Amino acid sequence: MTLTQENYVQTRLAELESYQQEFSRLFYFLENEELLFIPEGEQWSAIEVIEHLNATASLYLPQWAALLDRPCDATQKDVSLGWVARKLRAWMESSAEPGNKWNQSPKKFLPRRMVDPDLKLDPQKVMETFLGDLDEVRRIVAQLPARKCRTKRIQTAAPVKVSAIAALELYLPHVGRHLKQAERILNGGKKL
Repeated sequence: MTLTQENYVQTRLAELESYQQEFSRLFYFLENEELLFIPEGEQWSAIEVIEHLNATASLYLPQWAALLDRPCDATQKDVSLGWVARKLRAWMESSAEPGNKWNQSPKKFLPRRMVDPDLKLDPQKVMETFLGDLDEVRRIVAQLPARKCRTKRIQTAAPVKVSAIAALELYLPHVGRHLKQAERILNGGKKL
């Protein structure tokens, strides 16, 4: 699938804007107790879901930023989404159902409580980090598609490397998927 650079950027920025609005709708005005509550049938609290997104962003953002910091041809007009990019997006969008065995996070992306119960979580700091990460992803989305280096391979959470643009196609619906999970948790969790 080939998109114009302008169309690609506009659609992905709109997607990010919808995620920020969803986050604001769900998380603003909640008390820490609500953010940290884990309903029956769930393994994570809503704020731990956002902590997971922050951990995932900490993998991708430095790699994308490094690509943008290096000299790279900026004359690309179209964005061609290859088979891998399309499959990664489709997989992430379709794997949002709770209990899906393919939804298991690698240990380094689990909430800190699950790795070390003594670590404390500051919900406000988690939310600030998430919003800062969204701003940085917007910058990446606005610049990366025009750069030839978008085809450079970067590390994903799985032990594979994909093009920088394919990683973006994996990351963006990952945010949407986890915001749906957070909403489910805030609404009382899985219906048993």
